[in-house]
Amino acid sequence: MKQEKEENSKEVRIIGALDFEDKKEEDIKFIGVSPSGTFGHIQSIEQLLLEKPAVLEILKSWFLNYKKPGKMVFMATLIGKVRAG
Repeated sequence: MKQEKEENSKEVRIIGALDFEDKKEEDIKFIGVSPSGTFGHIQSIEQLLLEKPAVLEILKSWFLNYKKPGKMVFMATLIGKVRAG
């Protein structure tokens, strides 16, 4: 079973994060790209902002509305090194 799971895993490079508030608690959404995909050349969220600003707006809109409109509050785009936990 473990081998099957590893075969289905994909490599992702974290380029930054979007910081939201959900129920008065911080809710960071990490943004990643597939190195072999369409955005594989993107190395940072700053580069994504410069080259494809609409993509970041689409992501923000999706996260603001995927649960229920008005439930999530956008706080900031996190740039530079982002650390989990």
